[in-house]
Amino acid sequence: MHKQYTLKEANNPDFWSDHWNSQNIEDKMESAKYGELIPLFKKYLPKEGKILEAGCGQGIFVNALRELGYDIEGIDFGIQTVSQINREFPNLPIKMGDIFKLPYPNNCLDAYISLGVIEHYQNNWQEPIKEASRVLKNGGFILVSVPYYNWFRRLYLPIRDLFRRRNDEFYAYVFKKNEIEDAITKAGFTVKTREFYGKASVIMSIPIIGRLVKKLYPSAKKSYPIKNNHQTKTENRSIYRKIFDLLPNSIFSHMILIVAKKI
Repeated sequence: MHKQYTLKEANNPDFWSDHWNSQNIEDKMESAKYGELIPLFKKYLPKEGKILEAGCGQGIFVNALRELGYDIEGIDFGIQTVSQINREFPNLPIKMGDIFKLPYPNNCLDAYISLGVIEHYQNNWQEPIKEASRVLKNGGFILVSVPYYNWFRRLYLPIRDLFRRRNDEFYAYVFKKNEIEDAITKAGFTVKTREFYGKASVIMSIPIIGRLVKKLYPSAKKSYPIKNNHQTKTENRSIYRKIFDLLPNSIFSHMILIVAKKI
């Protein structure tokens, strides 16, 4: 694993409240419905049964999956974030909760989702996986994604770290495939498959090339219905995805998603 740093620690509610407040929640809600994770959810999540997203943030995937007919709810530790969601989307089942001590009894859930959450805990990132095993039924599924230590990052991040500020705080781990899979296996799961996503994020971090992509990619990023342009927006995004799909996962994927089944 490789450590990443930033000005503030990311494992506290204030950090994420500030982060989410800088984004338009309505845009995020709508964009999630057409995001690249939706086909993966449709492929691996059980259509019947109770699903939890632990560390759901603004609840954008809880909302998207409920509209697709999934019985899903979310928890998050950010009181400001949860309060905003409850106020603006009162029908969305999202509540305060601790991913280290889930407010659910043993063996009660059919699936558990964690998207870019556990990597922010420096000393005990494995514990939420064990807690997920406790609340999942035998045969239940866990879908966990973390940043992927691809080959571009293995070359780039050590160089960037040479210029890191001394007072920077731990932000997140970046994982090799076997590191996250071993932790999931030790928690009582059998890994079924792995998927990769988020190549655009890595490409946009590449000097010069990233600037060019940033100018082009936003036109594809909002591929949801805006006035009468839904078809055009979706087609634009589809073109970008096809291009990104041609790029090797081992070099460019931002995230790795592990799908596993509780033994």
